[in-house]
Amino acid sequence: MIAVFFALSQEVACLKPHVNILKKIRCAHAIFYQAEFCGFPITLVQAGVGKNVSEIIHQLSKYFSIQFMISSGFAGSVNPLVGVGDLVIGKHVLSSLREVSEEDICIGSTLPCDASAVELAVKLSSTDSLRFHCGDVLSVDKIIRQSSLKKHIGKQTSAIAVDMESFAIAERANAMGIPFIVVRAISDGVDEDMKIGENLVTKG
Repeated sequence: MIAVFFALSQEVACLKPHVNILKKIRCAHAIFYQAEFCGFPITLVQAGVGKNVSEIIHQLSKYFSIQFMISSGFAGSVNPLVGVGDLVIGKHVLSSLREVSEEDICIGSTLPCDASAVELAVKLSSTDSLRFHCGDVLSVDKIIRQSSLKKHIGKQTSAIAVDMESFAIAERANAMGIPFIVVRAISDGVDEDMKIGENLVTKG
C-alpha cells in the first residue's frame, strides 16, 4: 500500500476527488482514507501539522502494510526560481536542529529520497505542462512567515523549499526500510510575507 501524507484537510481535499475512497478511519486526531487509484491500494493520511506524524505512521502500520511513503501537501519557497503553484520533488530532506532564524540556521541530519522514485517523478512531471523543480527540502519547527527569513534559508542551505513534516516522515520510513519521496506544491513564494490570516493552518 502507498501512504500519502498531508497535514491539512485542505491538502487532502485536492486529491480525494481523483481516487476511489473505500473507507474512512479515525485514529486519534488523524484520519486515514483507504482508497484505490488506478487499481492500486492507496491511503491518504491527514496527519496534522508537524513532527507528530511519526506516531501517526506507527498507528497506520497497525492497519496496513506500507510499501511506499509520499510526503505531500503544501510547502513554502525559499528560492526565487520556485514560484507559487510550482511542484517540488525532493532529492533530500534536511532537518533543523533548532528554531530557524536569520541569526542561526543549524542543519542536523539529511536523508535521501528514493532515487528511482525521484527519477520517475521527474520523468512524469516533464511530460505535463507543469512547472516543477527537483531539489532539497528543509523541515522546520514552525511556519516561516517572513520573506527575509525565507531568502536567508535559501542562501544558507541547499533547500529550495520548506515544510514541517517531511523529515519526520523520511526518518520513520528510513527506520522501517520503506522507500520515501517528497512531492509538494508551493503555497507561498519567497518574496511573500505570510500574514496569519492568510495561512491555511488557521482556517482549520
